[in-house]
Amino acid sequence: MRFKKSLRFGICVFLLAMGMVNGVKAAEALSKEKIIEIAKAKAVERGYDIDSMKIIYDDSNEMFKKHLKRKGVSKYNKETNEWKPVRGTTPEEDRPKLKGKDYQTLYFGPKQMMKGGDLWVFVDRKTGEVLDTVGGK
Repeated sequence: MRFKKSLRFGICVFLLAMGMVNGVKAAEALSKEKIIEIAKAKAVERGYDIDSMKIIYDDSNEMFKKHLKRKGVSKYNKETNEWKPVRGTTPEEDRPKLKGKDYQTLYFGPKQMMKGGDLWVFVDRKTGEVLDTVGGK
């Protein structure tokens, strides 16, 4: 009798532990390669010729943060019909879809002038969802 209870308890603990391990795996970030693959697909979907672009995996999203802070970055205000400088802004302020998300930024820069110019793609590190893009038309 005691052996059966111990066996049941052991099986329950084992199953619980397996569920926890699987839950942790599901919460892990996607690989760098997978995120790049997702971003490339989005760039192609938007009509970009990715073979003629340099692709930068923006570690810690620093490149995009610097882009926002550099002189000359501005935003169009529809109410006043003016371009307003946006200095010192954060990616989350500039792109509200990123707020509260764990994302990875990828930059696609043309090797030479091309229609559409450069492109920024923001990919959720856990789900692979493309949260937002910033680029020309």
